[in-house]
Parts: sequence; structure tokens; C-alpha cells
Amino acid sequence: MSKLDKKRIGRRAALKTLGGGAAAAAFTLGGAPWNFAIGRSQRTVRIWTTQSAPAQIKVYDTIIKMFEAKNPKIKIALELVSDDDVFPKLTAAHAAGQPPEICSNTNTYVPGALHGRGLVENMADVAKAVGDFTPRSLEVYNEGGFQFSLGAALTVISAMWVRTDLFAAEGLDVPKHWDDYLVAAKKLTKRGVYGTALPYGKGAFANRMMDMFIRQAGGDIVAPDMSVVFDNPGTHRALEFMAEARAFAPPGANNYSFGETLNAFVSGATAIGVYSGRTLSNIHAQNPSLKDKVKAAFYSYPRDGQRYWVCGYDAFFINKGAKVNTDEAKIFAEFFYQPEPYTLFLHGAPAHNLPVVDKVARSATYNDNPVLNQHKADIDTLMAIAAEGWVNIKPTAKHPFIFKMGDIYGSNIMAEVLQRVVVEKQTPKAAAAWGQDRIAEIMKA
Repeated sequence: MSKLDKKRIGRRAALKTLGGGAAAAAFTLGGAPWNFAIGRSQRTVRIWTTQSAPAQIKVYDTIIKMFEAKNPKIKIALELVSDDDVFPKLTAAHAAGQPPEICSNTNTYVPGALHGRGLVENMADVAKAVGDFTPRSLEVYNEGGFQFSLGAALTVISAMWVRTDLFAAEGLDVPKHWDDYLVAAKKLTKRGVYGTALPYGKGAFANRMMDMFIRQAGGDIVAPDMSVVFDNPGTHRALEFMAEARAFAPPGANNYSFGETLNAFVSGATAIGVYSGRTLSNIHAQNPSLKDKVKAAFYSYPRDGQRYWVCGYDAFFINKGAKVNTDEAKIFAEFFYQPEPYTLFLHGAPAHNLPVVDKVARSATYNDNPVLNQHKADIDTLMAIAAEGWVNIKPTAKHPFIFKMGDIYGSNIMAEVLQRVVVEKQTPKAAAAWGQDRIAEIMKA
């Protein structure tokens, strides 16, 4: 029986002893009246997840069956959403008074934006009950003691992946800087293989890469004083780099987001890719001929620029709402992070979902995985990138939490700015000026 279960059962027993609705009103959990009906009828916990790979759905099914066998009064309903539209869908669900209980593996900005509107529950009690989270995974979601989310896992989305065989054939080193990157991408574009895969589509991945490239070039989006500074030389330079790299990406790259960018590299269509460690698990499952021919690296940055990368502690949070079964959701949350179910979850996408619970990260069961065992050097590189990486709602040590970054990302402003340059052939300066005005409108709202 979990620590949270014991707490809840203790309260139910107390209510039964005291008797009556007046006694029920005296007990609260997280500021909300304790709902003692959990002891009498089945409650449903809806979970939205962005993880839709078949192997991960199979793992979720196993975890849900394990949980429901231990908790017959709670039913779990899994619903699939996309990284590209989860935020607007969730915003609409809150407006309708029907948000899901739990959201898992969303981008950091999603619970950040909702927390800024008072729409998520404090998960400090779950964090305490689990008791072994990595410090950084808690810090990125903690404002003044309010734990507005937990990390489902660490994902190092900005890792650069290279085809070592193709680089060796051309006598090329892994490019550290943008100028060498462009030379390599051009030289590697031949015989049906393109130099690079980057997301140019009007979606979430383009927003994230633009965010990183802007900061690598010395720019910013919202300054530490919360002023909008998007129209700056760093943004112009990032747009110029992306526009120049476009010549060496596949024809369909103007519509690429997460899946398309990943698949271009995994399929062997490009010599350079960008994604998390899912690159490895997908290669093992879909194109094993490449599993000895790829390598993770820090993504290139300007020779005179900033060492800057992004990573994500993909979120696991509980929505607030009158119809939300909060207590049941917290029981599931604590169960999810226990060694057996959490290891199953991580192994559903090994190297993509890296552990945020120390005892699991150290366990022999977790580490006994063929993908993790074969690619230990790549995992070490991912962890090194993460050690220097930042999240979009807290982009540097100087910045406060920027909860409206969720609205900026959700509006796809940076992705549209990129499309204005690459597709519509606007100048970087004109496109950035348009983006500056749109972001300023959001920050004033």
C-alpha cells in the first residue's frame, strides 16, 4: 500500500467514524474537500499522453492493468494527443470544464502556462511520497514550493546525430560550429542522401529549434526583465542559418515536425539528424543496419556564439478542475514512479525517456537493456548535453519563470517566423519584426 493510499484511507476511516457530511467538510487535501465516494464507486482517471509509438502503448497497457489490479475502484482511460496540438486542445478542455486528470510527456511549457493560470494541482505530496527524484527534475517545475508538475522523464531533444560511415567516407569530422556544419551538410548531400534533417514545419519542433538557435547566436526572446526582445541580431542570424541549411534538407522538410525529422534520419535519408535518444531505439526497431553507424553529439553552434542546448523533463502533471478526480490521479502518479512500472515505461522507449528517479537509474533491471548497453557512449553524451541544457520556461539562470512561453509556443509564432523566411522569402529582419509584435501582444495579455 502506497504512502498516499495510506493517507487517503486514513481520512476515509476518520470520516466514517465521525459520520455525516459535516465531518467530510472538515477534511481537505491540497485545499479541496476530500471526496470519500472513492470508497464506494469506481472513479475514472483520464490520461493524455503524447507517446504513441506501438511499443509505448503496449507498455502503458501493461502498467494500467497492473494498477487497476491493485486499485479496482480506479479505472484508467488512456488518450493519445500530439505534441503539436496538445496545448490548444488542453486549453479548450479547461475552458469546457473537462480537462483530463493527468497529462504525461508534454513539453515543459504546457504545465508552466497552465500553472500561470492556476489550472494545475500541487504535486509536492507525490514528490515526497516517491522520495527519490533527481533534484533538477523537480527544480524546473517548482515555484516557491508549489510543485506544478513532475518530470515523466529526461528527454534530450537537441542532440545532434551523425552517420559516422558517411562522415568517414567524406573525410569529415563531426561539425562543432555552424560554418563547418554547413560545409558538411553540402558535401554529404549526394547519391539520394541529404545532408541534414531540420524541422521547418509550422509546429512545436520548429519552435524549439528556433529557440535554441536564437540563443546560440546570442539572442533572446523574452529578457530577464520580461521585456520582449525577439527582434534582435541573434534571431536574424538564426533565421539565416536555418535558411541556408534548408538547401541540404529533404524536399518535404517545410512540413517537418518531430516525427518527420526523426524518421528522415532513422530511415537513412539524411546524414545529420536532431532528436532525443529515441533515435537509437527507432534505429534498433526499424533500421538495425544503422545501429553501428550513428553517433550522438552536441549540436553545432556559431563559432563566436554561445554554448546553448535545450532539453526537457517531459511533464507529468495533474489538471485542476471541478470534475477532476484529483486524489485518484495522485494514487496513480505515485504508483507510476515505483521501480517496476517506471522501468517498464522507460524501456518502452529506451534512451528517449531517461530516468528521473535515482533508484531506478541505478538499478540493474533498468540498465539491463540492449539499446542502453550497446550505446553507453551515446547515453553519456546525452547526459552531458542535459547537464548544460535549459528548458523553455526557464531559459537561463538569469531568467525568472516565463509561464507565458506556453502561449508563445502554442501560437507557433517562431515556427511561422521561420516559414516566412524559408517559404515566403521574407527577410529575417522583416519576419522577426512581425514575430516581435505577436509575442508582445501575448506578453501584454
